[in-house]
Amino acid sequence: MNRGLVIATALLMTSCSYGPTIRPPEPAYVRVALSADSTWHRILEMYTDLEFPIETVDRASWFIRSGLLAIPELLGADVADCGGGWLGKRADNEYVRARATILLRPGRDSTGIRVVAGFSTSGFAECVSRGKLERGLLRMITAGRALPWDSVIR
Repeated sequence: MNRGLVIATALLMTSCSYGPTIRPPEPAYVRVALSADSTWHRILEMYTDLEFPIETVDRASWFIRSGLLAIPELLGADVADCGGGWLGKRADNEYVRARATILLRPGRDSTGIRVVAGFSTSGFAECVSRGKLERGLLRMITAGRALPWDSVIR
C-alpha cells in the first residue's frame, strides 16, 4: 500500500514539472576592430577578472571554453529558461550551471567573436539560454574591461 502511494506521488510530482518554453537564441556574434591577439588577451583578462574557471584553451583554433559556473537560481532565471519543477518551482538549493564558449575568427583588420552559452540545473535539467550571458560577455570584450556581474546578465 505504501509503495503505491510513493509511486503515485512521484508520478504527480513529475507531471507537474515542465521543460524550457523558449527557443535557443542565435549565437551572439560581433566583429571588433582589433587583432585576434588583442582580442584573445582581452578574453583571458575578462575570464581572470570574473574568476571564471577555464576548461579548454586552444589558441591555434582561437577557442576557449569556461569550466562550469554556478549561478544561484534567482539570477539563473534571468539567463536561462530551465522550465519548472514541482508546481513550477525548483528546489530552493538548486542552482543553474553555465558554461561559456568563445570562438574567434581573425580577419584582415578585425576579429569576429562568437559566444555560445550552455546551461543546466544542479538537478541536471537541461536549460535554454535567454542570450543575456552571451551578450554581456560580448559587451565586456568590446569594452576591454570586466563589468559588474549583475550588469553582465541584464
